[in-house]
Amino acid sequence: MQTEAPPTTPAADPQATCPGCGRPVDRGQPFCLECGRRIGHDYKRPPNWRIPVALIALIVVAAGVAAGFGITALTGNDEGPKSVTVTTGPNGEPLADPGETPTAAAPTPAPAQPQPTTPQPTPPAEEEPSGPAAWPEGKEAYTVVLLTTKSKDTADETAKKAVEGGLSAGVLKSDGFKRFEPGLYVVFAGQYENVDAASDKAQQVSDKNPGAYARFVEPK
Repeated sequence: MQTEAPPTTPAADPQATCPGCGRPVDRGQPFCLECGRRIGHDYKRPPNWRIPVALIALIVVAAGVAAGFGITALTGNDEGPKSVTVTTGPNGEPLADPGETPTAAAPTPAPAQPQPTTPQPTPPAEEEPSGPAAWPEGKEAYTVVLLTTKSKDTADETAKKAVEGGLSAGVLKSDGFKRFEPGLYVVFAGQYENVDAASDKAQQVSDKNPGAYARFVEPK
């Protein structure tokens, strides 16, 4: 007598890790909550659609009916050429039809006088940033981290150079924000709505700021 072997339990799917910092992440997670690096994209294939054959046939029939009405309207208004009798005077010059009433020529309108124009005020020029900015109070957003250091002077100098280079840069103290190591000064540049925009900006400034990366900033 043969006995059936119990079903084999499939092995548990190992937990994924972030390729940037090595921290464990959930499968299907779009980016790492620790370092902000992108992990994967969810792709949805657009649904397949087809135009019904009956709809195409209906459009063709409607176009044929419209063309038939147009041809009927054109042929119904064709009454053929009309004969015109021209009365001439003793010297052969054409005379006006006595049944017609002479029409007076319309008076020529006077040229319009130019209206004086009021000069529009010139909008004030935008002020250039004068120094490193502070992180907006209570603001949650993605940013570009240019430098992380324990030296406040180094952070201020780096932010100042970034501002002179045209970036909206500033310095924040890590103690007031989540998922930052305490005791650090973080040089940031701008606020962005999503990680893609922040990552693109980090790529653009990487030539002058090696190691720049996108990071989500959340106050405590």
